[in-house]
Amino acid sequence: MKTRRDGRSARWDQHRAERRAEVITTAVRLIAEGRDGANVAMLSAATPIPRSTIYRLFNSTAELEEAIRQGIVARLLDDIDLHVDHDDSIATFARRSVGAYTSWVATNPRLQIYMTGRTGSPSPGSPAVSNGRRQFVAVVADALRELLRRSAPDSTIDWIAARSASGIVALVESVVVDAYVERSEIADGAPHLVEFLSGALRGVVIAAGRARGVDLDVDASRGVPAG
Repeated sequence: MKTRRDGRSARWDQHRAERRAEVITTAVRLIAEGRDGANVAMLSAATPIPRSTIYRLFNSTAELEEAIRQGIVARLLDDIDLHVDHDDSIATFARRSVGAYTSWVATNPRLQIYMTGRTGSPSPGSPAVSNGRRQFVAVVADALRELLRRSAPDSTIDWIAARSASGIVALVESVVVDAYVERSEIADGAPHLVEFLSGALRGVVIAAGRARGVDLDVDASRGVPAG
């Protein structure tokens, strides 16, 4: 009997998880279209999952909204490719990465607003957004470690990568949110913004290197350790 109950419980848990995922995916789509993704009646019509079921899937509106933010973070992480090409320099990686994030926000401004608010500050204590930022920092740090192996002494790489990644993520998010969400600088694709941020990111890495006594050549795809 215990095995039978456990089997039913496992099937219900899987079914519940699938329905939660369907609701969240639909909510993200509705928000991207300019509609209220947290509106249960709208979600029920779009899924379609009965409203009573949606209320059972999420304990509160706050839980639903946080799950939606988590879904947006997951979509952003999936959409932004931060791989390092074989012939990348820090400069080319910075430009490509900034361009990718800038384009994402320009294409999905409503998702960015829902995720972080208009000023880049999410609802107080949002674990989804905080965890998303930590994941982005980790991904950027890993990419920088790979790039720095081409031009920095091994003993300095972890420190430079970690400090640079934290500064880069905070800088890019705040500037892009201000430009695209607050000021709507999207008509021409804002190439000046990509140029500014690419230069700023190079400067962050150079400054972090100098703090460890390393003069980095951010334009070199292959290099000899400095010093």
